[in-house]
Amino acid sequence: MSKTIKTPAYVKMLPGKKSTIVLLHGFLSSKRYWQKVATHLQASGHQVIMIDLLGFGHAPKPTGIRYDYEDHLAHIHKTLGALNILEPVMMAGHSMGALLAVKYAHRYPKRVKAVGLMNPPIYLDRDQAYHTLRNTGPLYRFLLESKYRHICWLLLRKIGPFGDHSRDSREGSLKNLIIDATFTDDLETLQKPAILLIGEKDRAIYGENIQGVQVSKSLSVHVGPSGHHAPITHHVSVAHHILSLV
Repeated sequence: MSKTIKTPAYVKMLPGKKSTIVLLHGFLSSKRYWQKVATHLQASGHQVIMIDLLGFGHAPKPTGIRYDYEDHLAHIHKTLGALNILEPVMMAGHSMGALLAVKYAHRYPKRVKAVGLMNPPIYLDRDQAYHTLRNTGPLYRFLLESKYRHICWLLLRKIGPFGDHSRDSREGSLKNLIIDATFTDDLETLQKPAILLIGEKDRAIYGENIQGVQVSKSLSVHVGPSGHHAPITHHVSVAHHILSLV
């Protein structure tokens, strides 16, 4: 008798008979971010899995952890295991999710066959990451440095498009993933077929930085007409990029 697998609330699965595509959202977002892209992917016959990252959306929000790569990768790996996804998957991530997708491919190479990296933050080191964010404007400086920043975040969550998250998940993920800035090292050593999408209207420093990175031969870099949110504004194009890898 086959075992019935219960899908947790922080996962959305779209059934399909072809190979599995896993989608990881970005900072302050949730699995809902990928809905437009996922619809196109499922229409092509693929099974699609959208996961709320640890501390975001409906995923658990534990306290007392760092929300670093170890914590996030463990959450993704445990989730795929609980869903009985044993075959190699195509894993795509947006922004912070792209950082996790490429790191997961390094950590579990037998579980990933290709990687899609959509609009990731591309920084050369921690100082560049921090100062780029800080110099974006007064609001960013306040959100990064003020001892009252949690009040501002609460207000932004009420009026902005941010998904559910905790203070620990927000600040830990920002510090230990985005500002950690190890992404370019991962691009140089990636062994899986991969696409990196950079938006022409995104932060200019991302395009500038990638010019100086000796990326792996398995990686194809595409510069598109989008800003930072290509999976929303150019979802058909993003879906086609992902499907080119499966």
